[in-house]
Amino acid sequence: MQKSLEMLHDRLTSPIGHPALLLGAGFSLGAFNIDQQPLVLGKRLTQELYENILIPRIKEIPDYERDCENVDLTVRQGDLKKFCTWLREFGLENERDEYITRRLKVHGWREDVSFETLAAYPWRYIFTLNMDDLVEKIYEKIGKKLEVWNRDCQNYVENPKETILVKLHGDVNCTVPSGSYRYILDEKEYRNFTASDDRMLQKFGEVYVSNDLIILGTQFQENDLEIALISLLQNKCNNEKIQYFFVSPEISSRSLIREIDKNNNFHHIKMTNIEFLAYMNQLKIKAQSTKKLLLSNSFSDWNSELQDAADSEKTYELYNGADPCAGDFFHEIDIPRSMPQDERKKSFVSIQENFEKNLVEKKTVLVTIHGESFVGKSCLAMRLLTLSAANGYQSFYTKNIDLHIIDKVKEFLRSQTDNSKIAFCMENAALFYSIFDELFDEALGKSVVFITTALDSDHNTKQYTLQNIYDKRLDYYINERISDKEAWDTYTKLASHNRLGRLQSATNKPSSIRKNIRDIGDLIDVLWYAHEGRRFSSYFEGWYKHKRQEEQIEVFEILTYYASLGCEFSISDLPMIALAVNRKNFDYKKFEISFSDFWTSKSKRPRLRYVRLFRDIVVKTIPVSQRIEWLRFLIVFLAKRIKEREQSRNSLMFESVTKIKNISMQKKITNEDILQLFSNVESECQHLSYYWIQRCIIYSKCEKFEDAANSIANAASARKYRTYQIIHAEAKNDMARGIWCIKHDPNHADEFFFRGRDQVVSLIEERNKYRSALTFSVHTYVNMAMKYYNEKKIEPDINEWNQLLEAVSLSVYHLSAKDKIFLKLIEDFVKFAEQNGKRDLAAPFLRELGKKPRIPMDESDYDIDSLPDVEIK
Repeated sequence: MQKSLEMLHDRLTSPIGHPALLLGAGFSLGAFNIDQQPLVLGKRLTQELYENILIPRIKEIPDYERDCENVDLTVRQGDLKKFCTWLREFGLENERDEYITRRLKVHGWREDVSFETLAAYPWRYIFTLNMDDLVEKIYEKIGKKLEVWNRDCQNYVENPKETILVKLHGDVNCTVPSGSYRYILDEKEYRNFTASDDRMLQKFGEVYVSNDLIILGTQFQENDLEIALISLLQNKCNNEKIQYFFVSPEISSRSLIREIDKNNNFHHIKMTNIEFLAYMNQLKIKAQSTKKLLLSNSFSDWNSELQDAADSEKTYELYNGADPCAGDFFHEIDIPRSMPQDERKKSFVSIQENFEKNLVEKKTVLVTIHGESFVGKSCLAMRLLTLSAANGYQSFYTKNIDLHIIDKVKEFLRSQTDNSKIAFCMENAALFYSIFDELFDEALGKSVVFITTALDSDHNTKQYTLQNIYDKRLDYYINERISDKEAWDTYTKLASHNRLGRLQSATNKPSSIRKNIRDIGDLIDVLWYAHEGRRFSSYFEGWYKHKRQEEQIEVFEILTYYASLGCEFSISDLPMIALAVNRKNFDYKKFEISFSDFWTSKSKRPRLRYVRLFRDIVVKTIPVSQRIEWLRFLIVFLAKRIKEREQSRNSLMFESVTKIKNISMQKKITNEDILQLFSNVESECQHLSYYWIQRCIIYSKCEKFEDAANSIANAASARKYRTYQIIHAEAKNDMARGIWCIKHDPNHADEFFFRGRDQVVSLIEERNKYRSALTFSVHTYVNMAMKYYNEKKIEPDINEWNQLLEAVSLSVYHLSAKDKIFLKLIEDFVKFAEQNGKRDLAAPFLRELGKKPRIPMDESDYDIDSLPDVEIK
């Protein structure tokens, strides 16, 4: 035990990611309720429920004699879960819940138990299987803030400055009605809770595989551990780098004892609850500088890594698909990337040169690198970070980012003197774009470079939040296609390292090799060809044919399909996802070994390597009906984990996979398929306004305008107020219906069109309430109006012309830059005006747009869903 105790002391006192805490049965011993009754363990609570709930009502239970012996045996055994199952059988779950709510509300605790010590430690997460409010009372007594997650939460918010208390089994202060799964006590409640896989349970799974964990309680029964540990252990999702400490004088669970004996990272700390609190009271956490705190929270010191690389041997694993590292950039292994020099994309310039030029000109800059998976985003980001280091910047890199990490970045920036030069590279950062306004404030007086990467779909969804720092941003979109300049640079780089390999098997002539590189067209495929002598697809098809006999191939296939939709998951999610392919005995270790060629688990979210190159090969083998079913499973899986107005990685994935535009792009999935899909997930998604807005869109596409209008009403109900998106969708649905009526129901065409038209014009006129949406409103109004009048073959009256001209004028002169979608609208509007003899009124708008800079925005970006929502009254 001494070695385990030393390990515990080291983990508790080190600032490098404090352990999380799981409170099991018995932590609350020593506390009492308002009636001065002490809080008790499950066995005593079973007896109390028997005496206070069942005994007074026995005469009201039909045929109780039939079960009385089994009930009495359960009481003598003190099996709380089984006894609560009997209470449900007898219809007494409401009475049970009411009793527990009164019984477990904490009023105070004995003086000899120093519960206050718990709140003195900087826990980031406390998970509890207990239903009482002892932890809340402890934090309240010492005046320390606590963020409580329970079933009342509309949003599961993570404030990096506050401890999060996650109440897995229920909460006496929760407003969920008695009998409505307020507590997790009986067999049905356990079963439903584990099946629901809600956000709180998911958070525990994430923490379990990424944080040291202390499990504190005076007894560890199977029921307590069933949802928290056993499911993860049986799927071999144990993270061997993480330490788990079970604090208890004795452990009665034989299976847990076996796990502790079997796993070197499982430790039994033989202490009582009181002894552990006294032990915690003596701890002194080591102080660290803000830089060390930064490095202890996922960041690496890139300057130091580059220095270490100077003494390391040059390797070329990057060309073989390995994750990039500092040595690749110190030894100039990476291949330079280029960007179009102008709108015509006829000539290209080095991104490296463009970045260095702006590094000199701009004090603080945000670099957004976005594109599909495996196109070189990380390599480009690390190259720019290396350039920053070479220019005297303190440089830091992280693959993972969350609010806690952002908070450490702010602390570090505050600690730096004016004129300091600092560079941060943060991967997968789109969800946190809105934070960069705050980071720029912290960077005042300093030269700071923020380099981010993001999938293109995530970037497009969140880039609206960067409007305030538009002029302080460098945007680099990269894809797999090789330009002529990149073909030249690729040849030069590979040749300088003698790594052309099989690219020179047919010819040694440089121009021919460069042409071959250009013809292959995909940078990753070029590197694969140089190594293997054939295209990636040729290799993968053989590999896949062989692997289709593997035991867990279906898990690989469904993860490939989900990856093609832009979704990644933590290790703890995989057993649940495996259920979608009926793989109940998923073995993560076996899976990791079997698919190691294309699977990497170096970060918190493991991922498939090369997925962009092989996803089509895999997905085309999956029948449409199977893809739709897997999509249904994914939508439900995500919907159960998020709440309305939540901003999280899960909500971002949910929006991406339910967006009608994205689903429609999948081959052979029809609008009728989408309608059925949305109908099948209604019960799980009905609490989310985004789901209803997307359902409105597909109804409208299928010309089911009444159903679309009903979906809008449901969206407003889920949101609790009418957002811009809801009003916009309602207006557009009415306008579309009016255009449809011209041919199908002419008598009502004007009624619906002008009702929608008036709504969208009202949004334009009240633009100060929501300036970000002006362009969207104008686009909808002008585009739909042109369709309407062209379909009716009539000219707008003078009032409509004036309204159209005013709307276009507002938007054109409001824009700081043009995009091709809005430019196309104005071009169409000028043609429309010309057809109606009004070209002179519209032509000046086109000339005005011509003066504005162009931004890279296409139809995938031009999406009302990407705007933030605010209430429109």
